[in-house]
Amino acid sequence: MCQSKMTQTILSSHSEDLTLQIGRKIGYVVKPGDRILLSGDLGAGKTRLAKGIISAATQVPVNDITSPTFSIAVKYDGPPVIYHVDLYRIVGDFEDLGLDDQLEPDAIIIAEWAESLVNFYNDALTINIFYGGSETDRELKLQYRSDGNWAGRLNRPSHFFSLR
Repeated sequence: MCQSKMTQTILSSHSEDLTLQIGRKIGYVVKPGDRILLSGDLGAGKTRLAKGIISAATQVPVNDITSPTFSIAVKYDGPPVIYHVDLYRIVGDFEDLGLDDQLEPDAIIIAEWAESLVNFYNDALTINIFYGGSETDRELKLQYRSDGNWAGRLNRPSHFFSLR
């Protein structure tokens, strides 16, 4: 079996607003059935990025988008339908939860604390967020299959993500 090449792009954010803008850029190109897996330390900006994606994709105001920390999943009816999932408190395998079976097949899933899902979804957009040099600096590492669903939409990320 031939393993797909991965495309990796590193983006920098120097503020919560810029992280939100990066999320919006992604939100403008999401499609039904997409899976976006977010990872990073506590407070790194996963929820902020997810808010930008959800807001751009569904036109829900950013302030109306809440973290699913205690509810595990929040549904936004869009269109498109988006499930914002927080796996922080989940112990065990995602597959054992059966959550994926309960969601509409064409729904977009944005999962925080998604380290355990990288092998579960082989054509996902994976975004790891790292702390940078200052309190507000972040580095976002985007990865996706070069022959997969995201390649055509994010094939020129430096141009796509030029935020001025």
